[in-house]
Parts: sequence; structure tokens; C-alpha cells
Amino acid sequence: EREAEKEAKQAAKQAPKVVSHHNGRQLHLGDSATGYTGVYERAIGSFEVKRRAGTKTSYSLGTFKTALEAAVVYADSLKRIGDAEFVLEREAEKEAKQAAKQAPKVVSHHNGRQLHLGDSATGYTGVYERAIGSFEVKRRAGTKTSYSLGTFKTALEAAVVYADSLKRIGDAEFVLEREAEKE
Repeated sequence: EREAEKEAKQAAKQAPKVVSHHNGRQLHLGDSATGYTGVYERAIGSFEVKRRAGTKTSYSLGTFKTALEAAVVYADSLKRIGDAEFVLEREAEKEAKQAAKQAPKVVSHHNGRQLHLGDSATGYTGVYERAIGSFEVKRRAGTKTSYSLGTFKTALEAAVVYADSLKRIGDAEFVLEREAEKE
């Protein structure tokens, strides 16, 4: 056991120290095995620098002999690409959070009508958001055919039309349609 402790201490002495600053540059510390954001040790002993472009794509900025060299390149890349890109990414995240806060609340009743909650992205059965930002109401006729009841500015307006259509067409027909779909 003493031998294992000695080997661990020796390895720690030989391992390069992770530093937060180098030659006036702030380096970006991370949770990776190298200790630096965007720096990954390759199987052959070199270190690769990778940057993200969006949420899924990453690209290599090169390979280097040491993790410190790679970390410096990563830090420089942030300056070259510009703090503006970083700020834009953060602004987009803030806007997404703000939009989520401002998203209309899905309600089960409106002006005395029971609305039909569903699993669609809008939260309402039969209501679908179109690419242009409006909301379309669709009803099924049988198992394969559907027809549009119109487009509306808000999901709530569309949900009310869907609920009204159930009353106009009749609850009995709606139940029969659903039974036919189950078969």
C-alpha cells in the first residue's frame, strides 16, 4: 500500500499543473480530464482543442503537445471569434428563457367552455402551431382524414374553436370517432 501512495505522489508531481492564467491570458477551466474547457487529451498523448458551433456541431482548432498550449489556443479563439459571438449566444439563451416565461398559459376552461388539453406542443387537442406563428385547428373525420377549422392568432382562440366544434358536431359523434380510431 505504501508503494501505491508513493507512485500516486510521484505521478502528481509529474502531472502538469492546471493554471487559470498564462502570459496575461485568462484560461478557461473546465471539468474535462485536462482541467481546461475545450481541451481533450488524445490517445497518442497530444491535446486537441475543440470549439462548439451551435448546440451539436464542434470543430477542431488543432492539436498541441501540452494541455497548456491547447488551453491558450482555446482562450485566443474566444478573442479571435469575438466576445460578440459569446454575448450573442448568451443573449439567445436569455431570450429563450424570457419567451418561456411569456408563453401563454394553457388553461382548461375559458369563458365557461371546457377546453380539451392534449399532448401537442400547444397543450391543446387539435391545435397546432404553424411555422408562421399562427395556430391551426384540425378535426379528424374517421381514422385517416382530417379537416381544418381555420387558423388563429393564439392557441387559446384555436382551442375555443375546437371546443365549440365538439358541441356543434355533437359529443356523440366525437365519441364514435374516438372509438373508431381505437379499433
